[in-house]
Amino acid sequence: MGNEKAIISFCIPTYNRSALLKKCIESIIGYQENDIEIVIQDNCSPDDTAQVASSFKDSRIKYFRNEVNVGPIVNFSKVIESASGKYVYLLTDDDMLIAGAIDNLKNYIGKHQPLVFKTALIMLLEKSLTSSVYSFSKTDFYKENMTVNAAAHIFLSSHIYTGLCFDRNLYQPEFIRKHDTDWYPSMALMGCAGMDCGYISFPTAIHLWENETFWGISPDKSDELNRGRIAIIRSLNDNKKIDDALYYEICKLHAIRFAKNDQEELKKGLPAKYLSEIKRTLFKQNLSDKTRAVVNTIRKTIGI
Repeated sequence: MGNEKAIISFCIPTYNRSALLKKCIESIIGYQENDIEIVIQDNCSPDDTAQVASSFKDSRIKYFRNEVNVGPIVNFSKVIESASGKYVYLLTDDDMLIAGAIDNLKNYIGKHQPLVFKTALIMLLEKSLTSSVYSFSKTDFYKENMTVNAAAHIFLSSHIYTGLCFDRNLYQPEFIRKHDTDWYPSMALMGCAGMDCGYISFPTAIHLWENETFWGISPDKSDELNRGRIAIIRSLNDNKKIDDALYYEICKLHAIRFAKNDQEELKKGLPAKYLSEIKRTLFKQNLSDKTRAVVNTIRKTIGI
């Protein structure tokens, strides 16, 4: 039975990573209030995930297990559908919530009542064990100071669904399930809010970046991941989830950020000024990269 009084449901889809899941749960349950719940959707793990979940004697934890493995993206939908809080905050099973994050989230929700918002993260690289703050801005965003450019950046940042928090009523199962093969259901969900979005510039979670795979697909197959993002962006526009101004800005930023992939589908129909901005920005980036390479070569040559 769900906690209908929960302000936030921390939703964790998981598969076969019980040791990491244990750390994730531990990072949340130190918060003592009863206005949260932790929802775990186990995708039929063959390890001891069920035992780990049941080892926590905490009534705020809700554990659900699929009878068969339904795949990572469908499991994403199922964990949301199992939540009962007013807001849903998404975590992967290898994430850890940062101390004080829950109070920050509640304060932001209380002040701004956003339909959906994203937060900055601390990215911990699995191989090199280095970390950095992953954030596009040092400024928080909400309705009063939202711009089309900021909304487009927030949308693109939602490809990592850790730190995505949304009003549970935003979830539209029919539209999200249309994108079960497009790798980024979190982007489809974020897009459903259009400009009614927000951003917390202070990190709320530590996200372990899997250098080996992205939900079972190698990051080397960037063309397939790119296809999924483009399919969602086009669908949001075709289904009138976002207006033209936001769509154009998303297309522009996507073409710049993922320039090494084929972006022709998104460039179709873009007004000339956006195409010019893309060309100008990529030229500057290319020039900067070449300059940096020359400087590095000179430094190596002279030993500095």
